[in-house]
Amino acid sequence: MHDTLHVTLHTLGYPKPDIKWKFGSRVLKGCDFEFDTDGDCYKMTIADVFPEDTGTYTCFASNKVGEARSTCTVLVHGKTKVALSHFHTCLLSL
Repeated sequence: MHDTLHVTLHTLGYPKPDIKWKFGSRVLKGCDFEFDTDGDCYKMTIADVFPEDTGTYTCFASNKVGEARSTCTVLVHGKTKVALSHFHTCLLSL
């Protein structure tokens, strides 16, 4: 049994920004990742975290006004311990 990783980010922007998640330089998509949105809250979930999930995760928010990004580092220690540095709020405004 492995830990589940949830990375949550709140954004502000008008028009509502498009969100893209990356791990290093790779855009995250597919069945290994789950993405949820609730208003201004965006969440990326990895159901089974492994040591190879250690690294830098970046959330990119963009709209016609501009773009912002927020980055955190995830450290996976052994089979069940995950450390996550804090994301900062991305702000996009007119």
